[in-house]
Amino acid sequence: MKLMLKNKEFHLGCLAFFTIGMAVNIIFSLLPDIRDAFELSYAEAGNVMVVLQIGFIISLIARTKLLEHLKMKKLLFVAVGAWLTGIGFIILSANKYFLYAGIAFSGFSYGTFQNLLSAYIVMASERNTGKRVSLMNAFFGIGSITAPVMASMALAIGNWRFGYVPIVILILILLSMVSHIQFLPVFETENNTKESFSFGLTFICISLFVFVYPMTEFTAGSWFSEYWHVLGDEKIVPYSMVTAFFWLSFTIGRLIAGKIADHIGSMSFMLGTTLLFMLISAIWVKIDHPIVALGSLIGIGLTLAGMFPVFLIQAGEFFPKHIGTITSWFYFFLSVGGMTSQKFVGEMAEIYGIGVLPLIFLGSSVFLMMVLLFLSKERKRMVQKKNSMYSLDQDSCD
Repeated sequence: MKLMLKNKEFHLGCLAFFTIGMAVNIIFSLLPDIRDAFELSYAEAGNVMVVLQIGFIISLIARTKLLEHLKMKKLLFVAVGAWLTGIGFIILSANKYFLYAGIAFSGFSYGTFQNLLSAYIVMASERNTGKRVSLMNAFFGIGSITAPVMASMALAIGNWRFGYVPIVILILILLSMVSHIQFLPVFETENNTKESFSFGLTFICISLFVFVYPMTEFTAGSWFSEYWHVLGDEKIVPYSMVTAFFWLSFTIGRLIAGKIADHIGSMSFMLGTTLLFMLISAIWVKIDHPIVALGSLIGIGLTLAGMFPVFLIQAGEFFPKHIGTITSWFYFFLSVGGMTSQKFVGEMAEIYGIGVLPLIFLGSSVFLMMVLLFLSKERKRMVQKKNSMYSLDQDSCD
């Protein structure tokens, strides 16, 4: 039986994900101004995502040891300190190496908060796990939508650095919330288990799914504006605003995805949404028209919305005694996939043109479906094994 989650821990997760969504995306909203301030070339500006993911990966590699020595509350305090230090480097220096260091510190903090709180919510929720995890992740989308607004307000004031003021305020609120929460010992329980973690075929398939997933969400959020600029119709909507359609549908989808997954089951939800994603991508490949492209973007946002949080829960069901460990690997492969997938998309666009985008979505959807079909069979095998063991126990009792 799972430990009882309190609302204030869930509220902490929602605020943390909102703040992370705003902090990550304000960097890209202000990138032209940051390039000017730090005199960055396009190649150097491209390193921003790489450095961010490096900080994220470091947090995942160090998680187990840090959690063992510091426990959850102190580790979150460290993450807050690193976050404020990173923002200080970003806004108080004009040296690009301090910028990179600040972004790396911030990436470490993002990873720590996302990883710990995602695993904690899954492990401590007695019911409605899908709804809670999806809602928490929905706040990342809301923060992502808020970021351009904050960036525009900062530029209206006259200095891009003012865009970080609300983020600092939110981080201080997070600090206050963490200090007043008594976290449940869910990670200590996991660390004491005698069962070793299995790096088998199931783990490989979960890793492949998470590694390829950024080819969908990250690509839609970052490359569709270029697609629309070249092949779309700016009389319908300017290319600078077109990705807002994706993030809006994505956020709406996350608000409802968890409830649907809890009702029909996480695997049924994953298979259904991936099939819908595949069909939308196929229609986009077949019909080359701006209206179809825009409609496909909105539809893809809705279908992708629940994939990440619901699949996180699904992964935890495969490794119920190692949820913290699988969550760390989950975010690790997401980070590595985020770096490599966008490089791949850029190379494909360079060779074949930006019109290759719908084919990339279709190929990704087919791959994700193949992985899910294997995991679905593996899930049924696990349930049958568990039921047979239960029947044997009942017979022995009789």
